[in-house]
Amino acid sequence: MYHSRTRSRKVSNTIGFTVTYRPPEIEMIGDPISRSADIWSLGCVLLEMVCWILGGPEELKRFSREREAGSNGMVVDGFFSVKPVPSGSVEFSVKASVTRFMDDLRSHPRCSQFIRDTLDIIQLEMLIMAANRVKSAALAEHLERMHQRVIDIANSDYIRQGRS
Repeated sequence: MYHSRTRSRKVSNTIGFTVTYRPPEIEMIGDPISRSADIWSLGCVLLEMVCWILGGPEELKRFSREREAGSNGMVVDGFFSVKPVPSGSVEFSVKASVTRFMDDLRSHPRCSQFIRDTLDIIQLEMLIMAANRVKSAALAEHLERMHQRVIDIANSDYIRQGRS
């Protein structure tokens, strides 16, 4: 059950945000922003957490540099790019550098199946355009299933083991 105090349909130019973790819809000045914006931001934070787990602070710095390099000449440490389209509007997409970095993380020698599952949720359900982004209840269910798998197979390689 949702309460009115948890509902957010604020206009994009009336809310604060962190530049790095801002969702694409924040760029649509004057359009309402829903709670799915928080899902995008959480996906960004989780992806940085995976970077830190696998490679520590150096991997985080490398990821930030990769995102900046994928900004069409501008130094923008964000996770999406903006491209003008012939109709005069713009198109948003996850930066190719972010997608490549997730692929690289999946092949990291210490990447466990738990981390691969986390990366899949981030890429396929969180860092996507707002209309298709996972809702918080469904995200909680995904995470609960992963947690249950950790508990059920606590002595397995699901969470601790990378590829051999």
